[in-house]
Amino acid sequence: MKISVIIPVYNSEQYLEKCLLSIMNQTYSDLEILCINDGSTDRSGEILSVLAQQDSRLQVITQENSGVSVARNRGLELATGEWVSFIDSDDELEQDMYEALTSLALQYDADIAHCGYRRMCLDGTHKDVMGTGNLLIQTSAEASECLIKGICFSGGLWNKIFQRALLSGLRFDPTLTINEDVLFNVQAFKRAQTIVFWDIPKYHYFERTQSTCICTNEIIQRQNIIRAADKMLSIYESDTLEGACIDRLLNNLIGLYRCYVLHLNEFSNWKSECDLLHRQIRSREYKGQSKRSKLNYRFMRCLPHLYRFIYRIYNHIRTPNWDVRSR
Repeated sequence: MKISVIIPVYNSEQYLEKCLLSIMNQTYSDLEILCINDGSTDRSGEILSVLAQQDSRLQVITQENSGVSVARNRGLELATGEWVSFIDSDDELEQDMYEALTSLALQYDADIAHCGYRRMCLDGTHKDVMGTGNLLIQTSAEASECLIKGICFSGGLWNKIFQRALLSGLRFDPTLTINEDVLFNVQAFKRAQTIVFWDIPKYHYFERTQSTCICTNEIIQRQNIIRAADKMLSIYESDTLEGACIDRLLNNLIGLYRCYVLHLNEFSNWKSECDLLHRQIRSREYKGQSKRSKLNYRFMRCLPHLYRFIYRIYNHIRTPNWDVRSR
């Protein structure tokens, strides 16, 4: 049961060797390692060439820089394994991650198997997310609800294996620069019958100061998140999960509204942008939206300057958590 491991590589020389060795040294050895060199200008190509000579399972595919989605799509076109996995080139796997995931997939006849992860922080510390040790065997609807609501497990690609047949014709959206992975997962989860999740941290996700999430312009970032949420809604329109998708979209629209309010001195047209967003938010009003969310938005809408002052104090003292919420 071969796993095709797809790794987009772009200027990752500092971390690439450790990442690939953590894959090459897996206790589960039936792997096809597809490294898509996406126009790297550093030593990444040299590192890939050296490691490919050491391990025949590692294949190097070079292309002009086209972005992570195009690189992953190229990997999907070339994959021959019964299973597919996507890994980020600056992260690392525990030695038995694939052994654990394939065992779970076979035991529960699952289409997708995934595990927990450990966030490796910039200050050298780490935390397990969520690290409960729980085992969840879920239907498509149950797992999709968790994914859309951001509860119980991560929406990331890198801690999952997918049956390749499940992904037939499914591709990443190259127009999205963020949340393209969550959108892909939503599409794959909808196709699945059984999805198994073991909340044990087998994947190590490293925070990087130069990561796309930190450096991308915040407005563009949030606009991409909204577009991804809108696409999720179109997938589940008139479905039992439509409300969860509307709620996600609303929260993201409000997040963009907040971004304009917090940076209102930087945008001469912030008020017109906020008015446009307000019309979109009003048109998506959803009865399941929490009272707290509604009150927070009204405060931001009616008293933007006061909200900006209070939020900055709150944001300075709070401990942010962008990972996963409990139920």
